[in-house]
Amino acid sequence: MPPFAKQGVPRWVTNDAPTQAAYDQLVERVCPCIIIVHSQGGNFGFNAALRAHDNSHMMMMDRNSDQIAEVVAKWLEQSRAD
Repeated sequence: MPPFAKQGVPRWVTNDAPTQAAYDQLVERVCPCIIIVHSQGGNFGFNAALRAHDNSHMMMMDRNSDQIAEVVAKWLEQSRAD
């Protein structure tokens, strides 16, 4: 079996609702946040972001884009200071 295929994690469609609920709860608990997802988690992360404060993947086009820009600017300033 190729090494890439060995990295796959099985996912069953019967657990989508509980998985999404867990993503939603985590985002609500830690927000404001930036959600970075990959592969199988992409859809769950995207849906969680949409549910949190009506945001989407187009942050600067959302209704609260000024708040998002402020968070990003503060993060950039802090990153430069570190």
